[in-house]
Parts: sequence; structure tokens; C-alpha cells
Amino acid sequence: MFKYQVLDEQLFSLRFGGNNPHLIPRYGLIYHGPIKRLEHSQLQLRFVYPNICVSHSIGKLKRILVEGSDKFPGFKRVYRSDLELLEDVVIEREEISNPQKSIRLKKALEEDCELSVKPVYIVVVPPYPRWFRKSPYYLLKAYLLKYGIMSQMVRTDTITTRSLEEVAFNMANAIFAKASGEPWRLFSKVISFSGTSEKVAIIGMGISRIPKEPGYKEYDRYAGFTILYSDEGQLLYIRTFVTEYDRQVVFRELKRAVVEAVDKFSGYGEIDVIIHYAGKELGGPEEEKLVRTIEELEKARKLKVHYSVLRIVKNPLYRVFSTSKHGYPPMGLYVRLGERLILTYTIGYLRNMSPMGVPVPLLLSIRLSNISIKEINIEALVSSVCKLARLNWRGTSVFNREPVTIKYSRLLAYLSASLKEAGGLNPEDLPAEKPWFL
Repeated sequence: MFKYQVLDEQLFSLRFGGNNPHLIPRYGLIYHGPIKRLEHSQLQLRFVYPNICVSHSIGKLKRILVEGSDKFPGFKRVYRSDLELLEDVVIEREEISNPQKSIRLKKALEEDCELSVKPVYIVVVPPYPRWFRKSPYYLLKAYLLKYGIMSQMVRTDTITTRSLEEVAFNMANAIFAKASGEPWRLFSKVISFSGTSEKVAIIGMGISRIPKEPGYKEYDRYAGFTILYSDEGQLLYIRTFVTEYDRQVVFRELKRAVVEAVDKFSGYGEIDVIIHYAGKELGGPEEEKLVRTIEELEKARKLKVHYSVLRIVKNPLYRVFSTSKHGYPPMGLYVRLGERLILTYTIGYLRNMSPMGVPVPLLLSIRLSNISIKEINIEALVSSVCKLARLNWRGTSVFNREPVTIKYSRLLAYLSASLKEAGGLNPEDLPAEKPWFL
């Protein structure tokens, strides 16, 4: 018989403006505003879209963003910032796949890139398969990033078939984050798994294989990412790379992430570092090198580093069944399946709110640590996963299954690889401190 434990529901609360807590992101924003406002009081938006029959839907979307609606009170009220809509750029159909040929777009970009505070572009594109390398989505995003312009891509079928109130709220949240705002952080910090450190850094590391064509079993490229969060859920940096798979390259990037994480917290004498990763496992040689790297850092920086490497398996075979009347396991439930294996639910029953569908757990495997397994605070590791699942700024839903440390991996992997191929954009040139990929 396995024994289960459940994290305190209060641990899932988020922190909004005025350091006020709320469990539900959208209501926390409406009642309290974002935890960190934009540096400038006004945000400029510019719509870019092809000359097809979407202008009516775009007009409605603009009105909701500015004036608000029943479900979305408007950008100014929610994010406490004025919104200015710049003149639209309407491009020809054939220019959607050749944005550099659009004279109108180029003129707008040349003017906007000279501004000290650049506008964010909302780009409406027709739906294309994600795997299609020359999709207008990738071509336009890469083209705009070369000018230093952040963009929010939205498909024509999204604005013509879905609730524009929902679309506006989710879109506004991502735009606000891309413009250097911060919608929310964790209300309670990720605690030390060693029990002695004052600060905790959480690193996400991932590798994704990208197929040549849909359904193919041949893979011609690998994309990886590293992402660093503080223990209170502040996004500190993002790194991406695209390469043929090479263990040495992967380890080099992980080593760089660990060094930067340690340097971010070099003012402390003792820190915990939690590494989340998904996908291909680290091999024995890489694990040994990681241990040596951290030992060398400790000597060079004169601080103590406690580390724990946590592999996250997204589709385990195990499940937990609840006999309660609602039928769902509670959010934050976890079960130890072995000394180093933990099954945990990042979504589930929560204050009379049931998730859509049957919740699927995550399997956590403690791969490596310089703390004895018997001395590790398992709840601290579980809460690092469950809490970071609450930091998905792509929308304002209360339920997000994967922690952002691995959820963003697919976005970063596909986008960085596709932007390099479609638009010749080097991953090293992508913004390191703004969530451009949302």
C-alpha cells in the first residue's frame, strides 16, 4: 500500500499587485493588477494582417482590448497601463510568406525600431501546420525579431471561431509579459530541499527532436533550452540553441546554465539548485561532469551549492484513483513509488473546481543530488514542480499541468529551430530576458 500526501492548497496562491494573493490568475489580475507594471505608462500595439476577410473580427478584438467586455475588463483596467493602437499594416496575400517584400511593413518597422520603447505587433496569420518550415508564423516572427520587435501571433480561425473575450485576455497577458511586464509570481517561495540554504534557483533544461516531416521517424535537428527562475517565480533568463544532437553540446549548455544560476545568487553563502529536465536522459559521463562543474564552482565562488537533478516524465503509466464524490485526486497530491520516484498531480480537484477531463500525473525521478536521499525534503522538490506549473503566462487559466521549466521547452525548441531555418535568425540573438516565445 502506497502512502500519499497532499500539498497545502495555500501553496498554490499567486502574488499580484500590492503583494496581494489570489488562487485564480485572471481574478488576481482584475482585482489587484500585475505584480510588476510596465516601465512606461503606455503600451503601443500595431496590428498586421493580410487583406483577407478578417477586418470585422479584428475590429471587435480591438474594441475588447481597449474598452473591455464582461469577461475581460480591458487592458488598462487589468494591467494598469494605457494602450495605444497604432495604424494597421495591411499586407498583400503573397507578402504573408515574403514579409521582406512588403513596402508598408518595412516602412512601419523602420519607424518603430527607432523608438526607445518599441511597440508590440499583433500579427494575424492563416493557419498552417506547425511542422511547415516556411509557415508565415515563423517567417513573420523571425523578420520582426530582426528589427527588435516583439510579436503576438494569432491565427485567422482563432479570431473568427473562438470567444474573442477569451482570446483577448490570453493575448493581453502574453503581450504584457513580452513588453517587460510581470503578470504574477508565486505567493509562497519554493523552499530549500537541503533545509539549510537561504535561496533556491530552479533551472529548466530540455532537448527536443524535431522531425523532418509529420509522421517521419527521421530527425534532422535538435533544439534545446535553458531557463532560470528564482524561488519566488521570477523569470531571470532564457537561452536556446539549435544543433545536431551532440552530448558535448548539451552538456556545455547545461554547464553554462548552472554557472549563470550560481553567479546570479553569488551574494549568498549557500544555495540550492533544482534542475528540471524532460526528454533524453543525461548519461553517466555527463552526470559526472556536472558534479565536477559544481564542485569547481563551489571552490571558485566560495559558496556551498546543494543540487538536485529532477527528470520529469510527462506520460507515466501510473495513476491515482480517488473514491471521493468528485472523483478527482486533489491538486498537489503525491505518492512515493520508490526511493527516487514520485508520482505527483499538478492539476486536480481544487476548491470546488474540477479540471476538464481526467487529470494525468507527472512522474518525478531524482537522478542526481549531493544530498543523501534520506535527507532531501521531498515536499520541496514536489512543490518546485507544482508551483512552477502555476507560472504559465500564455493564458490566465487556473489549471496548467506542466511546470514552465519544461512546458516552454516545446515552444522554445520548435520556435528557435524554425526561426533559424525560416528566417535565418540565430538562436544566440534571441532575447534572453523577455519571454518572446509566448
